[in-house]
Amino acid sequence: MKIWTLAFAALSFIPFTAHAQTSVDAANRFTGGILLQDTDYHSDGSYAVKGQLVEGGYKAAINPRFAIGGGVGLMFDGDIGRDHTIGSGEGFRLFGDAQYEFHRFNQNKIIGTGTLSFDRFSFSEAGTKVDFKATEFKIGGLFMHDVREFSLYGGLEIVLYSNASTQIHNISEDAHRDDRLNVRLGATFNATKNVALRADLLLIGEQTILFAADFAL
Repeated sequence: MKIWTLAFAALSFIPFTAHAQTSVDAANRFTGGILLQDTDYHSDGSYAVKGQLVEGGYKAAINPRFAIGGGVGLMFDGDIGRDHTIGSGEGFRLFGDAQYEFHRFNQNKIIGTGTLSFDRFSFSEAGTKVDFKATEFKIGGLFMHDVREFSLYGGLEIVLYSNASTQIHNISEDAHRDDRLNVRLGATFNATKNVALRADLLLIGEQTILFAADFAL
């Protein structure tokens, strides 16, 4: 357990790339963070949508077990493609998320999660412009363990619905995820009673990391 504790503690201080949107281990918190996205899609061929997003959101407790949240992200310095990419990506993401605590025992929790998101990004380079849109719904399950000031968690996430499209000039093509399964890992460090630092990582279907701070009211 000592090795895993140290590994997740280190992860929580990585000041770059993640996902997860609003707070995971507590509600009634504002969240601000930087997200680095790298998601694979397939149309006639495979391509990746990459970019950095500044995100902000809020999660509210509906009752002691159930919480819902939402927010917005703004993309900058994004690109789309595979061997040949088109850069200067910018745009926005709207998202809503929810979580339900199914069971708690000792220092452990079993949590169900859901996320609905809408992306609208534009990429432009050398006279070529690509518009990308995607609406997605994900559900997942997490096992969380508290170790002093840290909350460590891991689980699986499935993309139940993915509806994406790209438009180059007047030509539009539908797209879908290359892989709909994600492994999710994360850690939260409760720096003070009202401030927590968090890193959240998604692997397999996408390679996305979030470094965020959660602020209690």
